[in-house]
Amino acid sequence: MYINDDISDNFGYDLARGVRVIDAWFNATNSSWSYGWNRFWGAEVTGYGSVILIPGYGNTTLYDIGRAPNATSVGLTNVWQH
Repeated sequence: MYINDDISDNFGYDLARGVRVIDAWFNATNSSWSYGWNRFWGAEVTGYGSVILIPGYGNTTLYDIGRAPNATSVGLTNVWQH
């Protein structure tokens, strides 16, 4: 994870528009100079964004309220942006 990656504004903007969280995150990482294949920060490849999804929560937006179930290793999905 790269903390100083300049994606907060784009991520927040998409969330406020009701875009799914996963799509808002990948839109933000796609639009950032910090992510993408063969992009380097010093000697470090910054890489792609990724998301860990709780089963049944892939379509959630900022406006879906309520408690999600406890995240366990059972059924979690790792989605990588390519």
